[in-house]
Amino acid sequence: NPNPNPNPEPTELYQGPELCFNVSGLSPGETVLLRVRAQSQVGWGEYSCPVRASTAPDLPGLVEDLSVLGTTRTSCSWCWGSADPNGSPLIAWILQVDQGSGWGEPLTDTAQQYTLQGISPGSSSWLRVAAQNAVGQGGWSEPIVAVAKPSVPRPPHSVEVSEITDSSFNIAWPPPEDNGSPVLKYSLQLAQDGENFNGVEYEGAASEYHAVGLETGVNYRIRVQAINSEGASTFSASHLVSTAAGKPDPPT
Repeated sequence: NPNPNPNPEPTELYQGPELCFNVSGLSPGETVLLRVRAQSQVGWGEYSCPVRASTAPDLPGLVEDLSVLGTTRTSCSWCWGSADPNGSPLIAWILQVDQGSGWGEPLTDTAQQYTLQGISPGSSSWLRVAAQNAVGQGGWSEPIVAVAKPSVPRPPHSVEVSEITDSSFNIAWPPPEDNGSPVLKYSLQLAQDGENFNGVEYEGAASEYHAVGLETGVNYRIRVQAINSEGASTFSASHLVSTAAGKPDPPT
């Protein structure tokens, strides 16, 4: 035993005529004291001096109690318990992270917790851990997933304008990244070029809007923001568009 009782109770393992005996059922790195005595027709003799013998150490056991310690919008933290050293003290932990595209390069650490930084809001990351001793690396733990907290969406991009007339045009945009919380609605502002944005032209769940009642041959600026349960994104870059020129007045 790696931590033997100072006064162990002896256990008789064998009686017989053979001059050798195989002690089985021991753990890796376990130390035992062995002694032998002989028996004749007269009776039992005295025990020999004890001999200390140890089994070879083995790879560590599996890491226990891997769990999520906490998450933020840009980080995830895990912690874990120990592992059976199997006769050789643990010297490090081997970590691997999968962010959805396969396991990354192994990392080596001596702390029993790990924080993954710089991840996207709402993203999922998996961690698995193995213990290492002088013999080598043990098996991997079961992976544990951590999900970063959601955040406001990214602003809409690639705003496109079509169906331009002298008093209207159609505005559309692809849904932006929602950062872990679905987009609930959009807010669109419209202003003549050179004027400040003021008020909301459109608010709704659709990712397009048909603006009507515009002035003929005028430059307009458009910007859009996305809104989810975490709040509103910044506005998209301002997009400039002009209504078509009107027909000329009749000659007088």
